[in-house]
Amino acid sequence: MQVSVESTGAIGRRLTIAVPAERLEKAVSTRLARLSRQVKMPGFRKGKIPLKMIEAQYGDQVLDEAASELIRSTLIEALEQESLKPAGQAQKIEPKRLQRGAEFEYIVELEVYPEVQKRDLSGCTMERPVVEITDEDVDRTIETIRKQRSSWSSVEREAKEGDQLVADFIGKLDGEPFEGGSASRTPIVLGSRSLIAGFEDGLLGARAGDEKTLDLSFPKDYGNQELAGKAVQFEVTVHEVQEQQLPEIDAEFIKQMGVESDEIGAFREEVKGNLGREKEQRIRDYLRLQVEDALIEGNPVEIPQSLLDAEIDKLQQSYTQEKMDDKLAASLRKVLAKQAGRRVVLGLVLGDIIRDKKLTANAAKVRARIEEMAAGYESPEQVVSWHYADKSRLSGVESMVLEEEVVALLMDDATVKEKEMSFQGLLEINGANPQS
Repeated sequence: MQVSVESTGAIGRRLTIAVPAERLEKAVSTRLARLSRQVKMPGFRKGKIPLKMIEAQYGDQVLDEAASELIRSTLIEALEQESLKPAGQAQKIEPKRLQRGAEFEYIVELEVYPEVQKRDLSGCTMERPVVEITDEDVDRTIETIRKQRSSWSSVEREAKEGDQLVADFIGKLDGEPFEGGSASRTPIVLGSRSLIAGFEDGLLGARAGDEKTLDLSFPKDYGNQELAGKAVQFEVTVHEVQEQQLPEIDAEFIKQMGVESDEIGAFREEVKGNLGREKEQRIRDYLRLQVEDALIEGNPVEIPQSLLDAEIDKLQQSYTQEKMDDKLAASLRKVLAKQAGRRVVLGLVLGDIIRDKKLTANAAKVRARIEEMAAGYESPEQVVSWHYADKSRLSGVESMVLEEEVVALLMDDATVKEKEMSFQGLLEINGANPQS
Protein backbone atom coordinates (compact mmCIF):
# COMPACT_ATOMS: atom_id res chain seq x y z
CA MET A 1 0.00 0.00 0.00
CA GLN A 2 1.37 3.38 -1.02
CA VAL A 3 0.69 6.55 0.95
CA SER A 4 1.63 10.12 0.07
CA VAL A 5 1.09 12.97 2.51
CA GLU A 6 0.69 16.65 1.64
CA SER A 7 0.52 19.46 4.21
CA THR A 8 -2.42 21.81 3.65
CA GLY A 9 -1.57 24.03 6.60
CA ALA A 10 0.00 23.84 10.05
CA ILE A 11 -2.24 20.93 11.06
CA GLY A 12 -4.03 20.08 7.79
CA ARG A 13 -3.01 16.95 5.87
CA ARG A 14 -4.13 15.45 2.54
CA LEU A 15 -3.38 11.75 2.17
CA THR A 16 -3.49 9.91 -1.14
CA ILE A 17 -3.74 6.20 -0.40
CA ALA A 18 -3.28 3.55 -3.09
CA VAL A 19 -4.53 0.04 -2.27
CA PRO A 20 -3.21 -2.82 -4.45
CA ALA A 21 -5.70 -4.23 -6.97
CA GLU A 22 -5.32 -7.71 -5.48
CA ARG A 23 -6.53 -6.49 -2.09
CA LEU A 24 -9.60 -4.84 -3.61
CA GLU A 25 -10.34 -7.98 -5.67
CA LYS A 26 -10.05 -10.18 -2.59
CA ALA A 27 -12.48 -7.96 -0.67
CA VAL A 28 -14.96 -8.02 -3.58
CA SER A 29 -14.67 -11.79 -4.10
CA THR A 30 -15.18 -12.46 -0.39
CA ARG A 31 -18.34 -10.36 -0.35
CA LEU A 32 -19.71 -11.96 -3.53
CA ALA A 33 -19.12 -15.43 -2.13
CA ARG A 34 -20.88 -14.51 1.10
CA LEU A 35 -23.77 -12.98 -0.82
CA SER A 36 -24.17 -16.08 -3.00
CA ARG A 37 -24.99 -18.12 0.10
CA GLN A 38 -27.66 -15.64 1.22
CA VAL A 39 -29.65 -14.38 -1.78
CA LYS A 40 -32.52 -16.15 -3.53
CA MET A 41 -33.28 -16.23 -7.27
CA PRO A 42 -36.15 -17.94 -9.11
CA GLY A 43 -35.12 -21.31 -10.54
CA PHE A 44 -32.10 -21.77 -8.28
CA ARG A 45 -31.69 -23.40 -4.92
CA LYS A 46 -30.23 -21.20 -2.20
CA GLY A 47 -26.43 -21.32 -2.38
CA LYS A 48 -26.41 -22.77 -5.93
CA ILE A 49 -26.71 -19.52 -7.89
CA PRO A 50 -23.82 -19.03 -10.36
CA LEU A 51 -21.38 -16.41 -9.12
CA LYS A 52 -21.53 -14.55 -12.43
CA MET A 53 -25.26 -13.96 -11.98
CA ILE A 54 -24.65 -12.66 -8.45
CA GLU A 55 -21.93 -10.41 -9.80
CA ALA A 56 -24.10 -9.11 -12.64
CA GLN A 57 -26.89 -8.10 -10.28
CA TYR A 58 -24.97 -6.98 -7.22
CA GLY A 59 -21.49 -6.15 -8.57
CA ASP A 60 -21.66 -2.36 -8.23
CA GLN A 61 -23.14 -2.56 -4.72
CA VAL A 62 -20.50 -5.05 -3.61
CA LEU A 63 -17.70 -2.94 -5.10
CA ASP A 64 -18.86 0.12 -3.15
CA GLU A 65 -19.19 -1.88 0.07
CA ALA A 66 -15.74 -3.44 -0.38
CA ALA A 67 -14.26 0.03 -0.99
CA SER A 68 -15.87 1.40 2.19
CA GLU A 69 -14.52 -1.53 4.18
CA LEU A 70 -11.04 -1.06 2.74
CA ILE A 71 -11.08 2.65 3.51
CA ARG A 72 -11.86 1.94 7.17
CA SER A 73 -9.04 -0.60 7.52
CA THR A 74 -6.37 0.94 5.28
CA LEU A 75 -6.82 4.46 6.67
CA ILE A 76 -5.85 3.17 10.11
CA GLU A 77 -2.82 1.42 8.57
CA ALA A 78 -1.84 4.57 6.64
CA LEU A 79 -2.02 6.78 9.74
CA GLU A 80 0.16 4.34 11.68
CA GLN A 81 2.58 4.03 8.77
CA GLU A 82 3.00 7.81 8.53
CA SER A 83 2.92 8.35 12.34
CA LEU A 84 -0.05 10.73 12.08
CA LYS A 85 -2.44 11.38 14.95
CA PRO A 86 -5.76 12.60 13.56
CA ALA A 87 -7.68 15.17 15.61
CA GLY A 88 -11.27 14.03 15.23
CA GLN A 89 -12.97 12.58 12.17
CA ALA A 90 -11.69 13.05 8.63
CA GLN A 91 -13.09 16.16 6.96
CA LYS A 92 -13.22 14.55 3.54
CA ILE A 93 -12.88 11.02 2.11
CA GLU A 94 -13.14 10.75 -1.67
CA PRO A 95 -12.40 7.75 -3.93
CA LYS A 96 -10.12 8.85 -6.73
CA ARG A 97 -10.20 5.65 -8.78
CA LEU A 98 -12.41 2.63 -8.13
CA GLN A 99 -12.65 -0.23 -10.62
CA ARG A 100 -12.01 -3.94 -10.44
CA GLY A 101 -8.66 -5.08 -11.68
CA ALA A 102 -7.05 -1.74 -10.96
CA GLU A 103 -5.36 -0.13 -7.98
CA PHE A 104 -7.92 1.44 -5.62
CA GLU A 105 -6.96 5.01 -4.82
CA TYR A 106 -8.66 7.47 -2.50
CA ILE A 107 -7.99 10.86 -0.92
CA VAL A 108 -8.44 11.80 2.75
CA GLU A 109 -8.32 15.30 4.21
CA LEU A 110 -7.97 15.65 7.97
CA GLU A 111 -6.45 17.62 10.80
CA VAL A 112 -3.70 16.27 13.03
CA TYR A 113 -2.81 17.17 16.59
CA PRO A 114 -0.49 20.19 16.72
CA GLU A 115 3.03 19.65 17.99
CA VAL A 116 3.61 20.76 21.58
CA GLN A 117 6.58 23.12 21.54
CA LYS A 118 7.09 23.99 25.22
CA ARG A 119 6.75 21.40 28.00
CA ASP A 120 8.46 23.28 30.83
CA LEU A 121 8.50 26.69 32.51
CA SER A 122 12.19 27.47 32.24
CA GLY A 123 12.64 31.23 32.03
CA CYS A 124 9.20 31.92 33.51
CA THR A 125 8.53 33.73 36.80
CA MET A 126 5.61 32.59 38.96
CA GLU A 127 4.09 34.42 41.91
CA ARG A 128 3.16 32.46 45.04
CA PRO A 129 0.84 34.29 47.50
CA VAL A 130 1.73 34.20 51.19
CA VAL A 131 -1.48 34.76 53.17
CA GLU A 132 -2.38 34.81 56.86
CA ILE A 133 -5.97 34.39 58.03
CA THR A 134 -6.65 37.23 60.49
CA ASP A 135 -9.37 37.92 63.08
CA GLU A 136 -10.77 40.51 60.68
CA ASP A 137 -11.18 37.83 58.02
CA VAL A 138 -13.05 35.65 60.52
CA ASP A 139 -15.26 38.61 61.58
CA ARG A 140 -16.05 39.42 57.97
CA THR A 141 -16.98 35.82 57.20
CA ILE A 142 -19.21 35.53 60.26
CA GLU A 143 -20.98 38.71 59.19
CA THR A 144 -21.52 37.20 55.74
CA ILE A 145 -23.01 34.08 57.34
CA ARG A 146 -25.35 36.25 59.43
CA LYS A 147 -26.51 38.06 56.27
CA GLN A 148 -27.13 34.77 54.52
CA ARG A 149 -29.37 33.69 57.42
CA SER A 150 -31.09 37.01 57.90
CA SER A 151 -34.81 37.71 57.72
CA TRP A 152 -36.71 40.72 56.39
CA SER A 153 -39.42 42.78 58.10
CA SER A 154 -41.60 45.55 56.62
CA VAL A 155 -40.86 49.16 57.64
CA GLU A 156 -42.78 52.39 57.08
CA ARG A 157 -39.99 54.64 55.84
CA GLU A 158 -38.02 55.55 52.74
CA ALA A 159 -35.85 52.81 51.28
CA LYS A 160 -32.11 53.07 51.79
CA GLU A 161 -29.02 51.12 50.77
CA GLY A 162 -29.23 47.52 52.05
CA ASP A 163 -33.04 47.46 52.21
CA GLN A 164 -35.12 45.02 50.23
CA LEU A 165 -38.08 46.10 48.14
CA VAL A 166 -40.93 43.86 47.06
CA ALA A 167 -41.98 45.29 43.71
CA ASP A 168 -43.54 44.75 40.29
CA PHE A 169 -41.84 46.08 37.19
CA ILE A 170 -42.45 46.17 33.44
CA GLY A 171 -39.60 46.89 31.03
CA LYS A 172 -40.42 48.64 27.75
CA LEU A 173 -38.40 49.16 24.58
CA ASP A 174 -39.76 51.88 22.29
CA GLY A 175 -42.92 51.89 24.37
CA GLU A 176 -43.55 48.13 24.03
CA PRO A 177 -42.90 45.48 26.75
CA PHE A 178 -39.93 43.28 25.88
CA GLU A 179 -39.53 39.58 26.66
CA GLY A 180 -37.98 38.84 30.07
CA GLY A 181 -38.32 42.44 31.21
CA SER A 182 -41.23 42.03 33.64
CA ALA A 183 -41.68 40.54 37.11
CA SER A 184 -44.33 40.47 39.83
CA ARG A 185 -43.70 40.90 43.57
CA THR A 186 -40.00 40.24 43.11
CA PRO A 187 -37.45 41.01 45.88
CA ILE A 188 -34.85 43.69 45.02
CA VAL A 189 -31.99 44.32 47.44
CA LEU A 190 -30.76 47.89 47.03
CA GLY A 191 -26.99 47.95 46.61
CA SER A 192 -26.70 44.32 45.50
CA ARG A 193 -25.98 45.41 41.91
CA SER A 194 -27.94 42.41 40.64
CA LEU A 195 -29.91 44.48 38.12
CA ILE A 196 -28.68 46.77 35.34
CA ALA A 197 -26.90 49.98 36.32
CA GLY A 198 -29.22 52.63 37.69
CA PHE A 199 -32.16 50.36 38.52
CA GLU A 200 -31.48 49.99 42.24
CA ASP A 201 -30.16 53.54 42.62
CA GLY A 202 -33.40 54.81 41.09
CA LEU A 203 -35.39 53.17 43.87
CA LEU A 204 -33.50 54.74 46.78
CA GLY A 205 -35.92 56.83 48.82
CA ALA A 206 -39.00 54.94 47.59
CA ARG A 207 -41.86 54.07 49.96
CA ALA A 208 -44.49 51.35 49.88
CA GLY A 209 -47.13 52.28 47.32
CA ASP A 210 -44.82 54.45 45.21
CA GLU A 211 -44.79 54.14 41.43
CA LYS A 212 -41.61 55.10 39.59
CA THR A 213 -40.47 55.25 35.98
CA LEU A 214 -36.76 54.53 35.42
CA ASP A 215 -35.07 55.64 32.18
CA LEU A 216 -32.10 53.29 31.78
CA SER A 217 -29.86 51.70 29.15
CA PHE A 218 -28.63 48.14 28.84
CA PRO A 219 -24.83 47.78 28.65
CA LYS A 220 -23.34 47.46 25.17
CA ASP A 221 -21.96 44.01 26.00
CA TYR A 222 -25.31 42.69 27.32
CA GLY A 223 -25.89 39.04 26.43
CA ASN A 224 -29.16 39.66 24.58
CA GLN A 225 -28.08 41.44 21.39
CA GLU A 226 -31.60 42.79 20.83
CA LEU A 227 -31.29 44.80 24.07
CA ALA A 228 -27.54 45.51 24.18
CA GLY A 229 -26.91 49.26 24.33
CA LYS A 230 -30.62 50.08 23.98
CA ALA A 231 -32.43 52.76 25.99
CA VAL A 232 -35.42 51.33 27.89
CA GLN A 233 -37.98 52.32 30.50
CA PHE A 234 -38.96 50.37 33.60
CA GLU A 235 -42.29 51.09 35.27
CA VAL A 236 -41.95 50.03 38.91
CA THR A 237 -44.60 49.62 41.59
CA VAL A 238 -43.25 49.27 45.16
CA HIS A 239 -45.36 47.07 47.45
CA GLU A 240 -43.08 46.86 50.52
CA VAL A 241 -39.88 48.29 51.95
CA GLN A 242 -38.16 45.69 54.13
CA GLU A 243 -35.31 45.98 56.60
CA GLN A 244 -32.78 43.22 57.16
CA GLN A 245 -32.79 41.49 60.56
CA LEU A 246 -29.51 39.76 61.38
CA PRO A 247 -29.50 36.79 63.81
CA GLU A 248 -27.55 37.00 67.07
CA ILE A 249 -24.40 34.90 67.44
CA ASP A 250 -25.65 32.71 70.29
CA ALA A 251 -25.59 29.02 71.22
CA GLU A 252 -28.56 28.23 68.94
CA PHE A 253 -26.96 29.97 65.97
CA ILE A 254 -23.66 28.12 66.51
CA LYS A 255 -25.52 24.81 66.78
CA GLN A 256 -27.21 25.47 63.44
CA MET A 257 -23.74 25.85 61.93
CA GLY A 258 -22.97 22.24 62.85
CA VAL A 259 -20.29 23.09 65.44
CA GLU A 260 -20.10 20.52 68.26
CA SER A 261 -19.40 23.11 70.95
CA ASP A 262 -21.75 26.05 71.46
CA GLU A 263 -18.87 28.33 72.51
CA ILE A 264 -18.12 31.35 70.32
CA GLY A 265 -14.40 30.51 70.44
CA ALA A 266 -15.01 27.06 68.93
CA PHE A 267 -17.22 28.60 66.26
CA ARG A 268 -14.51 31.11 65.31
CA GLU A 269 -11.93 28.31 65.09
CA GLU A 270 -14.28 26.37 62.80
CA VAL A 271 -14.67 29.41 60.57
CA LYS A 272 -10.92 30.02 60.56
CA GLY A 273 -10.29 26.39 59.58
CA ASN A 274 -12.71 26.68 56.67
CA LEU A 275 -11.02 29.89 55.52
CA GLY A 276 -7.66 28.14 55.74
CA ARG A 277 -8.85 25.39 53.41
CA GLU A 278 -10.27 27.95 51.02
CA LYS A 279 -6.99 29.85 51.13
CA GLU A 280 -4.99 26.76 50.17
CA GLN A 281 -7.37 25.95 47.30
CA ARG A 282 -7.25 29.51 45.98
CA ILE A 283 -3.45 29.54 46.11
CA ARG A 284 -3.43 26.28 44.15
CA ASP A 285 -5.88 27.78 41.65
CA TYR A 286 -3.77 30.93 41.30
CA LEU A 287 -0.58 28.95 40.66
CA ARG A 288 -2.42 26.70 38.19
CA LEU A 289 -3.73 29.70 36.23
CA GLN A 290 -0.24 31.16 36.00
CA VAL A 291 1.14 27.84 34.75
CA GLU A 292 -1.69 27.53 32.23
CA ASP A 293 -1.09 31.06 30.94
CA ALA A 294 2.62 30.33 30.51
CA LEU A 295 1.94 27.06 28.66
CA ILE A 296 -0.58 28.70 26.33
CA GLU A 297 1.84 31.56 25.61
CA GLY A 298 4.62 29.06 24.92
CA ASN A 299 2.46 26.96 22.59
CA PRO A 300 0.81 29.22 20.00
CA VAL A 301 -0.68 26.27 18.13
CA GLU A 302 -3.45 26.14 15.56
CA ILE A 303 -6.47 24.46 17.14
CA PRO A 304 -8.09 21.56 15.25
CA GLN A 305 -11.61 22.69 14.36
CA SER A 306 -13.17 19.35 15.31
CA LEU A 307 -11.71 19.55 18.84
CA LEU A 308 -12.78 23.18 19.18
CA ASP A 309 -16.35 22.40 18.07
CA ALA A 310 -16.56 19.46 20.49
CA GLU A 311 -15.37 21.62 23.39
CA ILE A 312 -17.82 24.39 22.54
CA ASP A 313 -20.60 21.78 22.51
CA LYS A 314 -19.62 20.68 26.04
CA LEU A 315 -19.55 24.24 27.33
CA GLN A 316 -22.85 25.08 25.66
CA GLN A 317 -24.52 22.10 27.34
CA SER A 318 -23.11 23.09 30.72
CA TYR A 319 -24.37 26.68 30.35
CA THR A 320 -27.92 25.79 29.42
CA GLN A 321 -30.05 22.71 28.87
CA GLU A 322 -32.81 24.71 27.23
CA LYS A 323 -33.39 24.70 23.48
CA MET A 324 -32.34 28.00 21.90
CA ASP A 325 -33.14 29.49 18.54
CA ASP A 326 -30.36 29.37 15.93
CA LYS A 327 -29.44 33.05 16.32
CA LEU A 328 -29.02 32.86 20.10
CA ALA A 329 -27.17 29.53 19.88
CA ALA A 330 -24.73 30.98 17.32
CA SER A 331 -24.18 34.03 19.54
CA LEU A 332 -23.46 31.81 22.57
CA ARG A 333 -21.04 29.64 20.58
CA LYS A 334 -19.14 32.75 19.52
CA VAL A 335 -18.84 33.87 23.15
CA LEU A 336 -17.68 30.40 24.26
CA ALA A 337 -15.12 29.96 21.48
CA LYS A 338 -12.25 31.69 23.34
CA GLN A 339 -12.81 29.70 26.53
CA ALA A 340 -13.13 26.49 24.54
CA GLY A 341 -9.93 27.23 22.63
CA ARG A 342 -8.04 27.73 25.88
CA ARG A 343 -9.33 24.43 27.24
CA VAL A 344 -8.40 22.55 24.06
CA VAL A 345 -4.82 23.90 24.04
CA LEU A 346 -4.36 23.13 27.73
CA GLY A 347 -5.74 19.64 27.24
CA LEU A 348 -3.29 19.01 24.42
CA VAL A 349 -0.26 20.40 26.27
CA LEU A 350 -1.00 18.88 29.69
CA GLY A 351 -1.89 15.55 28.10
CA ASP A 352 1.41 15.54 26.23
CA ILE A 353 3.34 16.31 29.43
CA ILE A 354 1.48 13.60 31.37
CA ARG A 355 2.27 11.00 28.68
CA ASP A 356 5.87 12.18 28.34
CA LYS A 357 6.48 12.01 32.11
CA LYS A 358 4.30 8.88 32.53
CA LEU A 359 2.41 10.56 35.38
CA THR A 360 -0.53 9.00 37.23
CA ALA A 361 -2.74 10.25 40.04
CA ASN A 362 -1.32 9.16 43.40
CA ALA A 363 -4.02 7.24 45.31
CA ALA A 364 -2.90 8.61 48.70
CA LYS A 365 -3.03 12.19 47.40
CA VAL A 366 -6.47 11.57 45.92
CA ARG A 367 -7.69 10.28 49.28
CA ALA A 368 -6.16 13.27 51.08
CA ARG A 369 -7.80 15.69 48.67
CA ILE A 370 -11.22 14.08 49.09
CA GLU A 371 -10.87 14.20 52.87
CA GLU A 372 -9.86 17.87 52.64
CA MET A 373 -12.93 18.62 50.50
CA ALA A 374 -15.14 16.71 52.94
CA ALA A 375 -13.80 18.43 56.07
CA GLY A 376 -16.13 21.40 55.73
CA TYR A 377 -19.27 19.21 55.77
CA GLU A 378 -21.30 18.07 58.75
CA SER A 379 -20.66 14.36 57.98
CA PRO A 380 -17.24 14.18 56.28
CA GLU A 381 -17.18 10.37 56.16
CA GLN A 382 -20.37 10.34 54.07
CA VAL A 383 -18.85 12.81 51.59
CA VAL A 384 -15.74 10.60 51.27
CA SER A 385 -17.89 7.51 50.66
CA TRP A 386 -19.99 9.43 48.13
CA HIS A 387 -16.90 10.16 46.02
CA TYR A 388 -15.63 6.58 46.13
CA ALA A 389 -19.08 5.14 45.34
CA ASP A 390 -19.07 6.53 41.79
CA LYS A 391 -16.22 6.15 39.28
CA SER A 392 -17.02 9.41 37.50
CA ARG A 393 -16.91 11.41 40.76
CA LEU A 394 -13.65 9.74 41.77
CA SER A 395 -12.24 10.31 38.28
CA GLY A 396 -12.94 14.04 38.63
CA VAL A 397 -10.82 14.26 41.78
CA GLU A 398 -8.11 12.08 40.22
CA SER A 399 -7.91 14.47 37.26
CA MET A 400 -7.67 17.43 39.65
CA VAL A 401 -4.86 15.82 41.65
CA LEU A 402 -3.01 14.77 38.48
CA GLU A 403 -3.23 18.30 37.12
CA GLU A 404 -1.86 19.66 40.41
CA GLU A 405 1.04 17.20 40.20
CA VAL A 406 1.81 18.49 36.70
CA VAL A 407 1.69 22.08 37.99
CA ALA A 408 4.04 21.21 40.88
CA LEU A 409 6.42 19.47 38.48
CA LEU A 410 6.45 22.42 36.10
CA MET A 411 6.94 24.89 38.95
CA ASP A 412 10.31 23.24 39.67
CA ASP A 413 11.60 24.75 36.40
CA ALA A 414 10.21 28.24 37.06
CA THR A 415 11.47 31.11 39.18
CA VAL A 416 9.02 31.44 42.08
CA LYS A 417 8.64 34.70 43.98
CA GLU A 418 6.61 34.88 47.17
CA LYS A 419 4.24 37.80 47.60
CA GLU A 420 2.59 38.66 50.87
CA MET A 421 -1.06 39.64 50.58
CA SER A 422 -4.25 39.70 52.60
CA PHE A 423 -6.91 37.04 52.35
CA GLN A 424 -9.17 39.62 50.71
CA GLY A 425 -6.45 40.34 48.18
CA LEU A 426 -6.22 36.62 47.41
CA LEU A 427 -9.98 36.49 46.83
CA GLU A 428 -9.78 39.42 44.45
CA ILE A 429 -7.03 37.98 42.24
CA ASN A 430 -9.04 34.77 41.91
CA GLY A 431 -12.10 36.56 40.57
CA ALA A 432 -15.28 37.77 42.23
CA ASN A 433 -15.17 37.96 46.00
CA PRO A 434 -17.90 35.65 47.36
CA GLN A 435 -17.98 37.56 50.66
CA SER A 436 -18.75 40.96 49.16
